[in-house]
Amino acid sequence: MKKGLLASILLLSLFLTNGLYPIDSLRVDALLIGYGGDRMLPFIDGAELTFFVGEELELKTIGSSANITIIDPIYRRYEYFLEEGKKMKVLTFNASDVGTWLLRHSKLGTMSLKVIDNYSPKDHYISIQKISDDVLRLSLEGSAFIGFLAKSKNVTKIMNPSKNLHITIPSGTTHVRITLEYNEPIELSGLIGDVQYHYKTDAVVSEYTNRFSKPIAEPIVINFEIPEVGKVGSGGIIPLRVGPIRLKVVCTGTGSTILNYVDELLIIPEEVNLQSITRTIDVELTELINDNIKIAYYNVSTGRIDVINVKVPVYRLIVYDKALSKNIDDYSFDVLEMLSLKSDHITYIVPTRLQLLNDTHNNYAIINSKIEVYSVDISNMIKNITLKKEDLNTIIIESKEIEITVKHVDGTLIKNALILVNSSKHSIINGSARIRMPIAIYNFSAVTSIGYASSIIDISKKDNVQLIIKTLTSTTMALIIISAFQTALFSHYILKLIKLKRTIKNKLTHI
Repeated sequence: MKKGLLASILLLSLFLTNGLYPIDSLRVDALLIGYGGDRMLPFIDGAELTFFVGEELELKTIGSSANITIIDPIYRRYEYFLEEGKKMKVLTFNASDVGTWLLRHSKLGTMSLKVIDNYSPKDHYISIQKISDDVLRLSLEGSAFIGFLAKSKNVTKIMNPSKNLHITIPSGTTHVRITLEYNEPIELSGLIGDVQYHYKTDAVVSEYTNRFSKPIAEPIVINFEIPEVGKVGSGGIIPLRVGPIRLKVVCTGTGSTILNYVDELLIIPEEVNLQSITRTIDVELTELINDNIKIAYYNVSTGRIDVINVKVPVYRLIVYDKALSKNIDDYSFDVLEMLSLKSDHITYIVPTRLQLLNDTHNNYAIINSKIEVYSVDISNMIKNITLKKEDLNTIIIESKEIEITVKHVDGTLIKNALILVNSSKHSIINGSARIRMPIAIYNFSAVTSIGYASSIIDISKKDNVQLIIKTLTSTTMALIIISAFQTALFSHYILKLIKLKRTIKNKLTHI
């Protein structure tokens, strides 16, 4: 391994563990990237780092001064000269900067900077789960601030930026560490020289640490500051963002942990009057049909919380039987990537995933599903069903009752058998069964302990179906064996009689 490469990795290791920059001793080139705080991240060739709109990009070169090139999403180039050892605030990203930027160092390679407006709801989704036929669970996908407006106060603590948290440290503590951090860590993967390198650290916004010379005798209160939105707090790496975050407090004493807890917080601008918000809600089906779902999100351009109304598409479907002149209950739908909820004779079909701010595809849905009517699979007969959101969609069928019997080739009734109508299973007990099914052409199959039979039948022309098992039964086999034995025995005596006659004839000839 080259000496410079080894020195670069050692430099990064020392920096990541204690924030020291051993420049004089190593004399290597390195580039650090930051959001405006004291702590910075290593430049790694091929890695990607994410910035929100409104956040700052800071750079610092170590080892020597350097010329840096930054290329924006529409390929405009910006050249910067970084003086060795000094931080430079390069950019503050705004809404027009959304996209992937390239940060290029002539010696170290190229790193991607992904700028996103993650406060916008346009790229977010609602995932929907079935709890029962009456209740659905809605969850928001995405890490930014966006949530359902709850009807009652949420248990999540709502906090404002630029405020102090008053945290009590228990007596007996010798070391305390308090962090405000996000659930997902920061991870960078790429190359340092020719060596693959993976860097991972907690996404810390603010950090407070203190080691006491001896266990504290009485509880003390620490004032822990929450920074402004878009700014990095003391000891932090990443800026504060509106939305969910967690507070971690760890206090240790002599040889033991005295206090260790995590508190979930929700960061909301002070001027916003928001009583409660949640990322997951349970909604009754009737509410989903009749009402909009209210979703709050942080508008970065105004610094306020905006509310959008989302209508979850619910498609209604019934099955009408012309033979019975009524809507029927005995049917089911299994639709890929959609949920089916049954209430009386109506099936409600709801998507499992819904993109926000995209209603163009929600007014109708074309489905291909597994459909069973009267417990008979008719999926191959009904395809590309178009469901309109506002309509009561109807599938019309005509049914009839069919008597199915299973017999042996010798005419005896087989009392117990498994019947397959297409792929649907039914049972034959005491030799026959009556099954109501939509009029169509079916593949009827019978599976028994002595054999198998199958037949394709158009039931519009028949009222009964007989399936004949041609395999020999044990009784028939026994009769055949007995008959064969009797035939062989009879043949044996006939042969003996013929032989006896020949012997007598020969003796008479000699006399």
